[in-house]
Amino acid sequence: MIPYMPKWQSYIATTTSPMFTPEQCKLIINAGHQQKPEQAKVGGGKDGKQDTKKRVTTISWIPFAKMPEMYKTIENQLSIVNLNHFGFDGVRLTEPAQFTEYPKRILPNLKEVI
Repeated sequence: MIPYMPKWQSYIATTTSPMFTPEQCKLIINAGHQQKPEQAKVGGGKDGKQDTKKRVTTISWIPFAKMPEMYKTIENQLSIVNLNHFGFDGVRLTEPAQFTEYPKRILPNLKEVI
């Protein structure tokens, strides 16, 4: 017998409106800038290493206590998505949000800054 997922379950979840206002996004960006940045690594976990051919970014972690309203909004949306699409028990945030910044660079063929 082949197990099938319930018809109500979907792995695609979307929101109908932005989760954060532009002002809230600015607060999140400011909170990310206030944390100590580190060079992003590839390979995961403690064995991760810097590889500038694959990833050139800085990352930091926004503590739960720094942005409680942001985390409340994310957990609320997480609960809605879980209820409507997955049905797991005890779903909650367990890690702080990763704030990632990519450097501005010029694409050689496009001559524009991204």
